[in-house]
This record gives sequence, structure tokens and C-alpha cells, in this order.
Amino acid sequence: MGEESNVESEKNINRDRIVDLHPLTEISSYALLLLAYGLLIASFNIIYPGVIALLFISIALFIIQPGGITVEREFSHSQCRVGEEITITTKIKVEKGLGLIVVREDVPGAFVLKKGSNIHIFFKGLRRLEARYTYILKAVLKGEHRFPGLRVESIHPLFAKESTIHVIEDEKVVKVLPIIYPLRRLRTPRTRSKMVIPLTSVSRLGPQTTDFAEIRTYVYGDPIKFINWKATARSGSRVPLVNRYEREGKKTVMIILDATQNMNMGTNIYNSIEYGVAATASLSYFFLKKGLNVSLYVPGYEYFIPPLTGLRQFIIILKQLMNVNNGVGSVHDIGNVTKYRRYLVEYVPLIVMLTNVSPQIYTPVANLVKTYSGLIKSSRTQGVPMILVDVFPFKLEFEDYTGLALKVYKVEKELVYKKLASLGIYVIPWDFYSQSFSRVMGLLARLVK
Repeated sequence: MGEESNVESEKNINRDRIVDLHPLTEISSYALLLLAYGLLIASFNIIYPGVIALLFISIALFIIQPGGITVEREFSHSQCRVGEEITITTKIKVEKGLGLIVVREDVPGAFVLKKGSNIHIFFKGLRRLEARYTYILKAVLKGEHRFPGLRVESIHPLFAKESTIHVIEDEKVVKVLPIIYPLRRLRTPRTRSKMVIPLTSVSRLGPQTTDFAEIRTYVYGDPIKFINWKATARSGSRVPLVNRYEREGKKTVMIILDATQNMNMGTNIYNSIEYGVAATASLSYFFLKKGLNVSLYVPGYEYFIPPLTGLRQFIIILKQLMNVNNGVGSVHDIGNVTKYRRYLVEYVPLIVMLTNVSPQIYTPVANLVKTYSGLIKSSRTQGVPMILVDVFPFKLEFEDYTGLALKVYKVEKELVYKKLASLGIYVIPWDFYSQSFSRVMGLLARLVK
């Protein structure tokens, strides 16, 4: 329906243009009337204007409007990060004709114009026209963005003919990656950490040690030599019990990026989803660089990446984050992470959740803490290892959150902070509109050892 209306509007525009740009029909009629009337009364004072008008029309119709148009467009980068700039250079050649040339280049909404212009007007004279111009765009939103072909309009110098629009099929795709916040070297005092990454949160790829961890039910794939026959006989269970030993390996962090409707806060550019994605990419890079295993879960989109380490894991995480745009689904989808309880039990990871702390977030987070605590109670005596980063533009007024309404919302956040603290969760507020992410990293470095 929208396409039909657009086509109809273009037809109307062309129809109006024909009326506006073709006064020659009326001029020809008046010229012929003057000429006929002058001949009838034998008055040269009337014949001359008619002859001049007809001569003007003949010259106008003889002139050919610009044609033989070729356009080349070059991009300085086919891939960049949010906040970086790309330079677009366009070359145009017009071989024949006389008149005006209007070049229009549509720019996706994920870019803002920093320098130059994407619309240019040239005059094609008697000589061949060769022109070149550049303009600079700044990427503000991640994703794969398509630059459609150029529209070149050829206009007759005397408006004697209908303008011709040439569509140059030169579509380009620019891939914009999430920004990775530069993490400067952090100097932290040697103090006891408030949030120690569990000692049992280790890579399953590491070799078995002789340190006993626990006795659990046999699952398919467990070596026969680890079956504890005495414990099985005492328990009377039909399923054998096996000894589980600690593994040598790397500690694990699970990042949960809330991508539900709860994160649809802010403007098109400054919003919790976009900055949450950037923070997730930065945290992944930070922890992987420290040699830790990193896992990712995205409620709303139901993306889950099992724990691994290394550069390949970072690339996998980055590819999934590229698909996260607007918040979808219910905030209760956060609890779906318990579907992957196997990894929670085996790795006992430190959970770092990025979300918008609201009254609606408390219940699903409390249920997650309760479930996680129940899963790991056999191997831990401390509380649930969990840090929550509140991604919200505290100093940005938008939509319904202005003035008093924004202040009330901040008070509600403070109340939820206290309730989350009672669950043993450490909350870090991050105003991405006015604060650097390095502050958050500094706090995490002091909390996590």
C-alpha cells in the first residue's frame, strides 16, 4: 500500500512538473495567434513578436538536454565502528547536451553528515562535464546499512522538455560494528575482592586434577573409572554415582544482555540497547583478554553462546551482537537462562547482567538468583556471584521521561537497587549519556579478582 502511494505521488510530481516546465505550449499558441492576426491586419508590430516567439521555441526544441551520464562512487571503508567516519567520493561525467544536472545520494539513517553535502547541482555547458565531490559521514548505529543507487536529474536549460531522472544502480553496503570502548590500564589497590570469581568456574577443557569436588549422578559420557561404587551401594540408587574432580583451566564469566522491551529507553541514537551492545562487546573483549572463558545470553532474542576463550569466541559474540537492535519480548525472558543450567552447574560462572533497572526487573532477577543458588548450593557456601550494570541515560530527557517524571523514575530505581542488594547483587549505575564506560570497568576491576 505504501509503495502504491509513493508511485502515485511520483506520478503527481511529474505531472505538475510537466505543467510547470512546459509553458511552450501556451507560448506557441499565443505566437501563432499574433502571427495570424498580424498577417490579417498587415501589422509588422504584431508580426515581429510572433516571429520572435516562434524562433525562441525553435531554438529551445533544438537544444538537447544533458545525456550520456556516468557516475562512479568510492567509499573509504566498507566496514567501520560506531563513532568512526567514512569518506564518500563521487565522480560524474556528462558527455552531451546542455543544461542542469542534479545529483542526489540517499544516506541511511544510521549515519549523520559531518562535512560536505550529498546533493549537488552542476551546469553542463558546451564542453564535456567532469566533476568530483566528497562528503564525510559519521556512523551512529551498528548494523549492515545499504546505500541505494544515485538519482541524477537532467534538466533542460530553457525548461522546454520534461526533466529526465537517471537511476544509477550502484548499491553499496557498509558494515558498522559496535564500538569497543578503550580500556585504559587500571591500577587497583591490592585489597580483598568483594566479588570473587568462583574457584570452580573453570574450563571443561582442562585436565582432571586430584582435588575432589563432589559426588553426583552418572550422566552419559562419564568415565567408568570415576564411578563411586561404595556410595552407589549406600544410596540404593539405580543410577551410579560418580566422583567429580576439579579441572585445571580458566575461570568463566557469563554476560547476560537484556534485549527485551525493558531496554527500549532513550532516543534513536542514545538508547539502552545500542549502548548495552557496545558495553557487552567491550566486556567480552576485556575478559577474554584476561584469559577467561566468556559466555553470552541475550534474553528476548534467545541467543546463547557457550563458554569459550580466545579471539574466535570474541568474533562469534560480535556477530550475534550485530543482530540485536530493538528490544523484543518480555522482561521475564531473563529467567530462560536456566534452560542452560548445565553450564551454570558445571562452570559456576560469575554473571554480569546489563539491563535497565526498573520495578519490573526485580521479580525475574530474584527468581534467577533463587534458581542459580539452588543449582550451585552443593559446591558453594557463599552467595550467588552476580553483578548488575544499570544501562540508562540518567541525564537525558526523552519521550515521557522529562522533568518530574524522570526524577520519579530515578527514585524508583534507587528502591530497586536496595532490593537487589538484599539478594547479594552488586549494582553499578551507568549513565552512558554523560559517563565513560571506563568508570564501570574500574569498578569491575575492583570487584572481580
